[in-house]
Amino acid sequence: MAHRGRFTFTATCGFFEHIKVNSGTLIFVLTCVMSLFSIASAQAQQDPGRSEIRANSEHNSQAKLATFAHMLIDEGGSKIITDIASTPATAFSALPTSTQSRAPVHSEKQLDLSLISDTGFTLNQGFSDSAFWLKIPVKNPTLQQVERLVVVGNPQLEDVSFYLVSEDSAEQFYFTGSSKPFYERPWLNTAFVFPVNLAAQSEAQIYLRIHSNKAVFTAIAIKSHQSFQFQEGLTRLLMGIFGGLLFAFSLFHFGLYFSNRSRQYLFHAIMSLSFVLLLLQQTGTLYPLLWPEFEFWNAVAGSVFAIIAGLFTALFSYDYLNIRRYRKPRSVFVLLCFLSTLALVNLLFLLKPEIYFQIAIPFTLVALVIGLGISLSGITRPGYKTHYHCLGLFSLTIGVLCILLVNLQFSDSSWLLNVAWPVACTIHVFAQSVALFDKQHEEKMTVLRAQDFKLAEEKALIEDQQAALLKERKTNEEQYNTLFAQQQSQAILEKKIKKRTEELDHAKQQITELTITDGLTGLKNRRYLDEIYYTECKRAQRQQTWLAIVLAELDDYFEIIEELGEQAAQKALAATARQLKKASGRASDVVARYDVATFCLLLPNTPDNAAQDIAETLRANIENTLCEFENQQMKLTISLGLACVVPQSVADGFHLADNSHKALMEAKKKGGNQVVYFTPEHDV
Repeated sequence: MAHRGRFTFTATCGFFEHIKVNSGTLIFVLTCVMSLFSIASAQAQQDPGRSEIRANSEHNSQAKLATFAHMLIDEGGSKIITDIASTPATAFSALPTSTQSRAPVHSEKQLDLSLISDTGFTLNQGFSDSAFWLKIPVKNPTLQQVERLVVVGNPQLEDVSFYLVSEDSAEQFYFTGSSKPFYERPWLNTAFVFPVNLAAQSEAQIYLRIHSNKAVFTAIAIKSHQSFQFQEGLTRLLMGIFGGLLFAFSLFHFGLYFSNRSRQYLFHAIMSLSFVLLLLQQTGTLYPLLWPEFEFWNAVAGSVFAIIAGLFTALFSYDYLNIRRYRKPRSVFVLLCFLSTLALVNLLFLLKPEIYFQIAIPFTLVALVIGLGISLSGITRPGYKTHYHCLGLFSLTIGVLCILLVNLQFSDSSWLLNVAWPVACTIHVFAQSVALFDKQHEEKMTVLRAQDFKLAEEKALIEDQQAALLKERKTNEEQYNTLFAQQQSQAILEKKIKKRTEELDHAKQQITELTITDGLTGLKNRRYLDEIYYTECKRAQRQQTWLAIVLAELDDYFEIIEELGEQAAQKALAATARQLKKASGRASDVVARYDVATFCLLLPNTPDNAAQDIAETLRANIENTLCEFENQQMKLTISLGLACVVPQSVADGFHLADNSHKALMEAKKKGGNQVVYFTPEHDV
């Protein structure tokens, strides 16, 4: 029996198989890890509302950047830097805090940049058509030039302009924003970074103009190069790990989908990938990497990713919670999802961001609450637990509420966006994954229990059948023993018959071989040659191929008998036969003893020039062969007659043998030890 809260899945990896994981432990560990990444990332960015200047203790007590910065609201958004620079200080107001509202500025304090390494504040003005001007008086009382960076942290702001004004003239100015090409930024970074170079013993004013159709919520900080590079490197590292893990998790579910073909894995994979892209888009990471030249798409990409994430969250929940069990047909729910998505996409391009936000966020919250209610109803349902799915939807609801609180100016804490929202998305993704694995495990266990019950029934039936078969088996054993004895007797008899048949076949084969083999030379005899010669003539006539005959006769054969005796002549014939065997290199060639000292070499499918080469090679090999007999060496030579033809009839084949014999006689007349090829002149 499987324990509740545990699931088993097979990882297609070379090192792991059938890994059992405790689902509660998994979601707790993964959530903690991803939360730590998010918190560390937020700390690396240094929440500007809480950071302080790292300087001497005398200056640090009153050197928060918010106390030096002043703000002017340009309701029409038509003012330029010359208008703002000539505006008196009393027209500016101090930044509002949690304890006091916006108040006029009666005196300006200058921020000493030489003592600044990292300080900032959070600006939250919500949705507004106005442009916001920030003024920060700065000074450098030292004898060296001071270099600092002004960082505007929200990458979604559409228009961010920077001016460094000294003595009523702009020494440095930059025009950036999410609506402008990425490569026009003075510092290629996901945030808006502006370099400030303040000469020795000089004073200036930093002006920032911020305008956006979206909510104006951003961190503004002044950092040293070293502090910025360290925090930026750490942030990129942590965001890379954060996004990489979620992206790998999405790819893992894509792999599970392609292996199992379960659409729940596909919905979860697309949902996870959409949340990854949404979080990366909100941090500005995707703009320089994927579409640095497409400002319009960059403005709406986050909303599109959010719509896709919401759509596939709904589809996943519909499939996971098995909403089809309700009376409403499945098509209605799917149709509503797609129509809602199309409506949100159209509203995205038709309405202002403020109005769109006011519509989309409540719609999302209502959808999440409905899904959460359905999921909660499944917790108490027997045999089907949805607690992990509830946890995921609840965390996502909390994350959406955090965004709502920040954009409606109920909170100025960037912690809600930098930590709470990523953590909520992380918990949602991992909780839904654990819920999916838990459901798959429960379904498998249900199937296994049904299989166990069915197996138990089949086992009882098998036992009854075995009892009946046991009786039948005893009867069969008796019959088998009788048959086995008969089979043994029959096998012995068949073995004897087979052995005797093989002996007779072998004897017959030996007799047949003896009738066609010459006993002295081991070559085929004249009888065999006559049989095979007719067959080869017919084949050559049918296939219209060459047929060659070489008749070879040992020279001075009878002189050898007279001088050395019959045994020496037989030895010379055997040596000649061995050379003839070597000359016939193909299986189709036939070597036979034609007469007392005459041999025949039948060469099917051999042209005249090739036959002449074979004959000449044979003559040379015989000439170079020394035959020893009783310590005497005999030098052997042969005369060869060759005839070749492409037979048009069987008669041509028989004429071929006569022609070869005539050529042999011609070779003997010429003194032997030579090859004569038959020509018409030899036909006397």
